[in-house]
Amino acid sequence: MMDAILLSLLVPGLLSIVATCYLLDAVSWVLRLAGMLCVWMLCKDYQSNSRLAKTKQKVTNLSNYNALLF
Repeated sequence: MMDAILLSLLVPGLLSIVATCYLLDAVSWVLRLAGMLCVWMLCKDYQSNSRLAKTKQKVTNLSNYNALLF
């Protein structure tokens, strides 16, 4: 009888611990994916800014070349 009472008190506690572990694991995966997404967006932004800077430099060089010709 005492074992049944103890078991009925112990099982919900263990289930809540297991559920908490799964919840924390899911939250860590979401944070990990969010971090990867942020890094990807920053790299993409850096690459587009780098391309924009190269394009501006080419236009400036072309303008300087045209100014020398005329």
